[in-house]
Amino acid sequence: MKKYLPSFAILLLALALPGRLAAVPLLPLAFNPTALVFPTTLLGDNASSLVVTVRLRDSSASFGPLSLQLSDPLHFEIISDTCSGTTLENADTCEIGAVFHPSLFGHYSAFIVLLDENQVLGNFVPLEGTGAESGFLPTPAPTSPPSTSVALAPDHLDFADLPFGDTSDSQTATLTNTGTADLFVKAVTFGGDTPFSFARIETCSLRPVPPGGSCDLIAYFTPAQEGLQRAAIAVSDNSDDGPQILSLNGGSGGGTATGGACALSARQVSPTRAWPVILTISLLVFARRRRLQ
Repeated sequence: MKKYLPSFAILLLALALPGRLAAVPLLPLAFNPTALVFPTTLLGDNASSLVVTVRLRDSSASFGPLSLQLSDPLHFEIISDTCSGTTLENADTCEIGAVFHPSLFGHYSAFIVLLDENQVLGNFVPLEGTGAESGFLPTPAPTSPPSTSVALAPDHLDFADLPFGDTSDSQTATLTNTGTADLFVKAVTFGGDTPFSFARIETCSLRPVPPGGSCDLIAYFTPAQEGLQRAAIAVSDNSDDGPQILSLNGGSGGGTATGGACALSARQVSPTRAWPVILTISLLVFARRRRLQ
């Protein structure tokens, strides 16, 4: 690994979605699991390595050759990789192994991002870990719950133009467990090119969502500058369709919102224009902060 993203950044591509709402914005690659959540680890130690398996969503397609990027190489490290340089076809899979080695006390998040040779986004998997000082006992390594399926509707929220500083009424997107096992939300990440213009409340990480149950992602818009403003909420869980991406769009001072402008999708990205629309975001909000006692 010779090139890395900044430690506070993830990649989100600014795209326009079709007018018809999709249940979940799909990217070419799928991961199992959809997030690597490391146990609490004492400073200077390495957490046990975790492995993510990468496959194609559509077995009749192909994607690659693959390249990897890691957003925080200081606290996370890729220690095994059978994906780089590989083109996935049919039912092919590859694996990426990672470890967490905190140097400072606190909660850390990062992303492994997979791209093809034209820098088209394949997908990304969140990494989560907490570093503890001596005297704090590490929590047991989490067990992987059975996978399930989900539907997110709508997948983008468009707010009307507002004067600078005004706050909108709330808008809600619903995440529904359409599978047969409990839905466990592992991480809720909030960011975008103007995340400071939005606020969110979510009820998804408070408890498991049973089959047929649902939880809400609630957003507000308070424009902090003029023009089009965009953000996104990424939900990582134990479904096979994750992460789920909710795009937030609003305008001020004549800016207009367009549906799904911050959603992750590779189907509409021109390879020659992929990098100019990459958005660097701060990882501002995590739904499940661990309390070290």
